[in-house]
Amino acid sequence: MCALGAAAARVVKRATWRTAAICGTLLLVVVFYMLSPPGGAASASGSRRLSRFSAGGASGACKRGAGAPPLPALPRRSDLARLVEERGFKVGAELGVQRGIFAAAMLRNWPSCEKYYLVDIWAQQTNYSDGANVHNGAQERIYQEARARVAEMFTSEATEHIPDNSLDFVYVDARHD
Repeated sequence: MCALGAAAARVVKRATWRTAAICGTLLLVVVFYMLSPPGGAASASGSRRLSRFSAGGASGACKRGAGAPPLPALPRRSDLARLVEERGFKVGAELGVQRGIFAAAMLRNWPSCEKYYLVDIWAQQTNYSDGANVHNGAQERIYQEARARVAEMFTSEATEHIPDNSLDFVYVDARHD
């Protein structure tokens, strides 16, 4: 797993750069999802955990060469938050966010989270077919419904804000399967 921590930033950079190359000039939207208590404003802990991109290192649980054991297979993706909490992971990234439903569940069930990068383009891709690839009007509604602070930037710019060796894990759901 720690090899992933060391290489995750490069994987994110390569994957998102390829997306930009394939999709032309589509913008990558990096979102900091803000949890709100029922009927209230965004929580202070949510704001603290999801501050603007900044430099920093991976949590102590995953340093280059630490030799952490591989992650076990998970029967359900909902088990991921429990696993990253048990492993002491503090910083992660989710590629493919759409409505943010899984991201919200991750943050509710991962109390030790310090930073969670959420990456999605929120735009229709003409060369891609799945149930989540809806027309741009629907993508805009999905995007506006999310309780988020947004930093819009090109893929190459976004990857520059995720320092090497800063991620404990990357969850890839870019196809929304």
